[in-house]
Amino acid sequence: MADLARQFGTPSFVYSAARLRENLLRLHQALRTAGLEGRSSLCYAMKANRFAPLLTFLKQTGLCGIDACSPGEVEHAVGCGFAPTEISFTASSLSSEDLTVLARYDGLFMDCDSLHAIRRWGALKPGSSIGIRVNPGMGISRAANDRLQYAGDVTTKFGIYEEQFAQALELAASFNLRVTKIHFHTGCGYLTPQLAQLDKIIAHCLRFVDLAGQVERVNIGGGLGVPHVAGDEPLDLDQWAQVLAKQFLGRGLHV
Repeated sequence: MADLARQFGTPSFVYSAARLRENLLRLHQALRTAGLEGRSSLCYAMKANRFAPLLTFLKQTGLCGIDACSPGEVEHAVGCGFAPTEISFTASSLSSEDLTVLARYDGLFMDCDSLHAIRRWGALKPGSSIGIRVNPGMGISRAANDRLQYAGDVTTKFGIYEEQFAQALELAASFNLRVTKIHFHTGCGYLTPQLAQLDKIIAHCLRFVDLAGQVERVNIGGGLGVPHVAGDEPLDLDQWAQVLAKQFLGRGLHV
């Protein structure tokens, strides 16, 4: 590190490609051990870090796709080598111009999170497959801290609530849209002590999957937590994967 500081000055940001690959492999191994190999995919949330060399390296590993939340992120991901078919897109409050740009990417999977988004996407790409982001009214966060929780019983703009879901399905059907994916709005930053809450949230969200009837894929949402303070233990990936296996094995869904 001292040699790098002399070469590039300070402050500098330094990334370990080996560590990135190792983390991806650890995630895949946990899913494999839980029986989810071939039934699951990993998506890197680009909003965490958009550094182009990092994204290009992730593409070269072949171990993950991209989770994008703006048209600019989709363009950037494609510029770093990801195909639109490797990008899962979910965002709120999109303009008509945003949706028009996104509709140009053949194979991009769109998750609509409002009735307006379903209506506009249906007008642009009738007969296509879509996902719907749903809000279960339950949330999860680091250290179960209410101040860090952006999903839960407080009404937010993120996702379609259960009382709107029948209307969302009817609206999709009016444009011959197939709802083949459900994206759960759950929260993020959770560690091992919060896995019981994740289990409850997923069990609740499966009601949306059953109501939609033709779902092939689910996005469990959120982001895996990392230690922030000395007392935090790293997330137990095997326990995390077992929660997913408990809820999804035997359902024929890709997670």
